[in-house]
Amino acid sequence: MSILRTFWANTSARRKSVAGWVVALWLAVTLMGAAGLLRGADRLLADSVGSLFEASHARDDFVIVAIDAPSFQDVGEQWPWSRDIHAELVRQLHSLGARAIVFDIVFEQSTDSDAHFADAMRTAGNVYLAAERATTRTPQGQIETLALPTGRLLEEAKGVGIAGVDLDPDGRLRRLPNSADSIAYIVAADLAGETSSPASGKNKRYIRFARGQHRLSKVSYYQALSATDMLPPGTFTDKIVLIGLALEASPSASKATSDGINVPYYASAHGLMHGVEAQGNIAATTIAGDALRPAPAWIVVSLWIVAMCTSLWIAIWARTDIVRASLVLVSGALVLLLACGVARAGNAVVADSAPLLGLILIGSGFVSRSGLIAFQERRRIADGFGRYVSPDVLQRLLDDPSMLSLGGAMRDVSVVVTDLQGYTTLMESVDPEKGADVIREYLDELGQVVLRHGGMIDQFVGDSIIALFNAPTWQADHAMRALDCARDLVEAGRQMSIRFQANGIMLGVTRAGADCGQAMVGNFGTQRRFHYTAMGDVTNIASRLEAANKTLGTSLLATAGLFEAAGKPDGFLPAGRLLLPGRDEPVTTVTLSTSLSESELNQCTSLFGELLGPDPDKVATIETMLSDAQAGSAYFQALDRLAGLARGDVVETRK
Repeated sequence: MSILRTFWANTSARRKSVAGWVVALWLAVTLMGAAGLLRGADRLLADSVGSLFEASHARDDFVIVAIDAPSFQDVGEQWPWSRDIHAELVRQLHSLGARAIVFDIVFEQSTDSDAHFADAMRTAGNVYLAAERATTRTPQGQIETLALPTGRLLEEAKGVGIAGVDLDPDGRLRRLPNSADSIAYIVAADLAGETSSPASGKNKRYIRFARGQHRLSKVSYYQALSATDMLPPGTFTDKIVLIGLALEASPSASKATSDGINVPYYASAHGLMHGVEAQGNIAATTIAGDALRPAPAWIVVSLWIVAMCTSLWIAIWARTDIVRASLVLVSGALVLLLACGVARAGNAVVADSAPLLGLILIGSGFVSRSGLIAFQERRRIADGFGRYVSPDVLQRLLDDPSMLSLGGAMRDVSVVVTDLQGYTTLMESVDPEKGADVIREYLDELGQVVLRHGGMIDQFVGDSIIALFNAPTWQADHAMRALDCARDLVEAGRQMSIRFQANGIMLGVTRAGADCGQAMVGNFGTQRRFHYTAMGDVTNIASRLEAANKTLGTSLLATAGLFEAAGKPDGFLPAGRLLLPGRDEPVTTVTLSTSLSESELNQCTSLFGELLGPDPDKVATIETMLSDAQAGSAYFQALDRLAGLARGDVVETRK
């Protein structure tokens, strides 16, 4: 008990809540079973398992003589037939060595031919006749009447027994009769001895129906009358012969003929068996002693324990691993069904569907609930991120929503911030609707650039875009992606400016700032509203570098840290050491190397590669080159920035 208390004390509140729900649901299932609401399911389970797992034993010592339609045609009489015909059949069967002759017919009315029939019965000495018990309800109570064979027939019979059977509440025959004077029991007692007769409570035992290739052998009545001519030798030798009505009903008929008994569908085609065949199955089961018994309590209790433990596991883990929970649900149901089958193969019938039904209902409920939650989570992610990340990034987020859990974590990220020069002037020069269309088209094209490079659009702020790389998904090459994206954003802005200018709209220069470094990244919104962003100095630096472009006359500024992390790609030259607003230490930056000839670019790139910081030895070389360059040219500006970097100059951008 102390171990259980310790375990319960260390269990999370959520799991305690789930366990409470599971217990409550199992209590509801138990109450349903106790109220009899699951009896139909119990019978369905027993029948289904029987059809799959029950072994059908050979019943070679039984033969049915069917009073069928061909026999009526051959005899040429209406029912009831003359008992002279039955007398002839008894003499024929006796001469052929029948072990027992059982009539599943009640001869309660006297006829002129009874004497011949009685003489034949006396000669055979092994004829059993059926009786019928009827119950009539009256205002005074129930009156029970017994219809017995008439006169000498009763005297000459080897035994007389009740031909009735006990049906389950659904009207189907599954169990051995409850009455000890059943005709099948009377025959079994004589042929197999008293020890083979069912004990008290026999109606709890189940008939083992002979089916398939083991179904009781059947011949027509008219064939039996001429057995020596129409049937193989030995057909009746030492056999228990049962005679009764076997008129076929149409499979599509809504109601069976009067001699039909409803049985489980696995026992007979269309779930219908003639009364005489049912009596044969009862007698055969009793004589063979292979009746099926209700499963012992330990089997049923074991099934309950397995079902409850499995459903608890599913309930706890379905929310985090719905696929595994579904597999466990299916596997658990199959295990329970297989256990019922193994029990059935061992002659034990599990007629308690509550464990299997409870597992399916409770397990499916928790799996469905988790599936609904997962669907809502996927829709929430799609709504929150679908327009701000590329489809492949969105798919990764949908596959692993835990990446977007509330809260954040430190991570290396790259950030790109853009701005449109002259935005205010533009909005003042056109009507508001036209200005809104222009900015919408502008941001849409720039947003597509970000998505193509695998970035996430953190937010739109007026005419600006803040793009995030290496979040929410991991990107080993995030620095290179960010630098390439920044360059393409500037170029996309330039192309749009040309296009809009042709239509009379003066769109300014697109400027960008980029940096990489540590930031707190995560979903800092609420359970109902996403706000996935990066918090840290890296975003501030990228934003201030974007603003510093105005001071330097550049369109793109990136930190040297980002440049180096990206692998020092071609196309960039130093922009100088900048003192940004809010910072005490200068930041070394790079910018695009545009408008340079190939030789000029090679010279500047070579010098840039040799400069790891201030280098007085390089100053004189660069200044000599600077004196030879054309003042104001792109080459002159590139050399001037290299000279400033070699001297350790700091450009003030805080004003």
